[in-house]
Amino acid sequence: MHMTGRQPDSATGTRTPRLVGTTAALGLVALLALIFTGLQPAAATSDSRLPSTASFRSGAALAGASYNNKLPYESGCGSGAYVITSKAIMGGTASMVYSPRCQTNWIEWWGPKRLIKKKMVPGFQDNAAGQTAWENDVATWSYSRMLYAPGNTKVTGSFYIFPGTQPTSSQWWQVRCGARCDWIHVN
Repeated sequence: MHMTGRQPDSATGTRTPRLVGTTAALGLVALLALIFTGLQPAAATSDSRLPSTASFRSGAALAGASYNNKLPYESGCGSGAYVITSKAIMGGTASMVYSPRCQTNWIEWWGPKRLIKKKMVPGFQDNAAGQTAWENDVATWSYSRMLYAPGNTKVTGSFYIFPGTQPTSSQWWQVRCGARCDWIHVN
C-alpha cells in the first residue's frame, strides 16, 4: 500500500506526522483551566498500593487480533516499528517489520518502481487460514497488511516481485519468522 497523506519534511527529508499544534493547544487549555479554577495538579505519590505507570499499556497494544488484515500506517502501528530482517532483491530491499506498539508484523518493499504483490500468512504454510488480503502496488515503497504476532509467533511474508510495472514473470520470495527469520526464493 502506498503511503499517502504523509509527505517528506522538506528540511530533513523524513516522513513524520505533524501533531505539534494540536498538542500545544491542548496543553495550553489544560494550563489555563488550572490557573482560572484554582485547581492544583495531582501531587506525585510513592504509595506502593497504586500501580506504577509502567504497568499500563497503550490501548493499541491491547487490541491484539483486531489488527489482522489492517494497514499498518493507517492504523497507527508504524509508530516505533522496526525492521527485523531484510534482503536485497532485484535492485531493492524487501523487509519484515515488527510493531511493538501493536505486536504485529508486515512486509515492505523499498526500491525501483515495480509491481509488488504482498501478503502475510500465519505460521509457515502458504494459504493458511487467517492470511491477509493481497496488496498489489506499483510504487517505490509499499507494504502489506498486518498480522497480530506477539513475541516469536510464526508468520510468513510472501512477495511477488515483478521486473517492471506489469504482471509479467516474477520472482516469488518468502520470509518466515518465528524465533529467527529465513528467506526462501520459491521460484
